[in-house]
Amino acid sequence: MKWVCAVMLGFILILPASGAFASSQPVGGVATALPCQIELSAGYFYSKDKWEFDHFDAEPKIETNIYYGQIGYGLAPGWDIYLRAGGMDAKGKGELGIDSDTKFFASAGFHGRLFQYAPWNLSFGPIGNFAYYENLSDRRNIGGTYQKLELKDHYSADIGFGFQWQPTPWMTLFGGPFYHWDTAKLEYTSGNLSGDEDVNTKNSFGPRFGVNFNLSKNVWLQLEGQSRSYVSGGASIGINF
Repeated sequence: MKWVCAVMLGFILILPASGAFASSQPVGGVATALPCQIELSAGYFYSKDKWEFDHFDAEPKIETNIYYGQIGYGLAPGWDIYLRAGGMDAKGKGELGIDSDTKFFASAGFHGRLFQYAPWNLSFGPIGNFAYYENLSDRRNIGGTYQKLELKDHYSADIGFGFQWQPTPWMTLFGGPFYHWDTAKLEYTSGNLSGDEDVNTKNSFGPRFGVNFNLSKNVWLQLEGQSRSYVSGGASIGINF
């Protein structure tokens, strides 16, 4: 039984570095799509995270890079929805030490504005994002024993509430708390033994802050930072039609 647990733990420590873990997403705070207009944008986001397992005392540290394209639509002043798709790669630190291939992901989300204090150009509202990540499998033969590990049902979601303040017509500051949920299931086979293990991000709650620059009437640039287990951040640029 101890040998079986060692095999499972070894697989679990290897898999995060192979590209399907630590999937933070930029969530923003400003509705970048203008009312009744379509928006196209592209961006990059770096994150570093800790994961934990239901039955193993291990907390691998994973760094990820995501590259994406996004299409959004403005529903009303202060409100938009978007679809995002792209690729994600990951790198394990310390004992992991493996670089991943790029894996596909897709997500959908929204930005909103519930309250506004016009004299201060200050508003408050919710944000949300839900993402799906490509399955991953790892097969190998060790000492004549066939071993297989699959990461399935990998999803993440973000929900938050915060402020938007526009001190000048060309710049908007945003920020506030958010909750990040990230989960997946590991299914493993080693010879005649098999089972599964649920995995989740260790720290789910943290703040986000960012700035959006209006480069012209229809073009914008946005920077965003997040903090949970570690600091993450990225940038995106977009245009409204």
